[in-house]
Amino acid sequence: MSIHHEVEPVYVLGEFALDAQPRGWKIVPSRSAAPGAWKEQGLPFYSNAVSYSRAFTLKKGAYTVRLGKWHGTVAEVKVNGKPAGIIGWQPYELDVSRFARDGENMVEVTVIGSLKNLLGPHHGKINRGFVSPWLFRDAPEHMPPGSGYDLDSYGLFGDIELIESRPR
Repeated sequence: MSIHHEVEPVYVLGEFALDAQPRGWKIVPSRSAAPGAWKEQGLPFYSNAVSYSRAFTLKKGAYTVRLGKWHGTVAEVKVNGKPAGIIGWQPYELDVSRFARDGENMVEVTVIGSLKNLLGPHHGKINRGFVSPWLFRDAPEHMPPGSGYDLDSYGLFGDIELIESRPR
């Protein structure tokens, strides 16, 4: 196998993680996900979604979900299992008052990645936000280290915040 072989028919399926090596990647046992960059948790090429949840005990009132530092294409918010809306632009907040109830409430935030880490480009002169066939034309002469891949840091990097707000 060399860099010049077609890799399209090769798939690795199952529960596993990847660790960066001096030459590419090593398949290792999967780990539990936590807040932070997916690529640092053995999921460097993961392109789908990761859900984070937190329980809150509330009194009836007006509440806003606020995301601190996060990176993804969009974040879906559910409160008590019901879709409450999406967060995709600043100030990264969503009014969830109509979903909040007295007592225990579960807030779930699903961060959705993109195909950039899965499909690339991973090497060469990367111009963020611009992809063309020319960026895939030249392969590195030797297999680069896993740490040398250009990957986005998708994930939720802090806790889910639920802020009591004034009724509107």
